[in-house]
Amino acid sequence: MEMKIRISNDTVYHWNDVKKKHQVFFGVNPKVGQTIGNGTIKKVGAKLKTPKGKLKDLLVIEMNYSNGMSDIRYYQKGLGLVAVKNNKGLISYHIPD
Repeated sequence: MEMKIRISNDTVYHWNDVKKKHQVFFGVNPKVGQTIGNGTIKKVGAKLKTPKGKLKDLLVIEMNYSNGMSDIRYYQKGLGLVAVKNNKGLISYHIPD
């Protein structure tokens, strides 16, 4: 069986034939310390407070780039990338409905 995937803004999506839409793909069971591309999983089931509310059940990945920069990315199942923090603080986030 071939899994249909696409990558957009550092988020991997797979095609769900039953629901007829792309969904965020985290793998079967992400584990703290696991490496994914340029990142390392730091936390599973995390929460994050933003100026517009709290985000929960997040996958937290620390990204390290070849230029020495790094950031922390927060992913939520079904939505994908929902927030990014760097050494200056929260630089982008999802506004929940």
